[in-house]
Amino acid sequence: MAAVVLVVGGWLLWASRTEGGVSGRVGDGIDTVKRVTGLDDTDPTLRNASEAFGGVWDARGSYVVSRDELEVRAPEVDWASDLDWRECSGGRAVVIVVDTARGVRSRLLLDGESHGDVRGDVACPTDFADPVPWE
Repeated sequence: MAAVVLVVGGWLLWASRTEGGVSGRVGDGIDTVKRVTGLDDTDPTLRNASEAFGGVWDARGSYVVSRDELEVRAPEVDWASDLDWRECSGGRAVVIVVDTARGVRSRLLLDGESHGDVRGDVACPTDFADPVPWE
């Protein structure tokens, strides 16, 4: 029993000193479980925007696209106010940023694949082989 208390106490101490504190670490754990189990309750705007950019990638192998084309591909998204996006590395990647009910999220789409979501408004990664902070 003492070992469990020591381990939990140590974790709480560590978590309290990280960015976001204990609640941030618990939220990260929940997000990981949801992602691994497929139970991620992704914001519909983020999901619809990702699908629209996925269609662009499938059609031309690049994420370079006009706002007008995106409005045709996903008319349910308010492209002017619901989100922001950044094309990276000549269209090889795009970061979609949405203010969701759970806070601001940034999703990386790279070479036709999603690399998941991270908290906050995050810029394009500098290294596509290891796109930190994405997985």
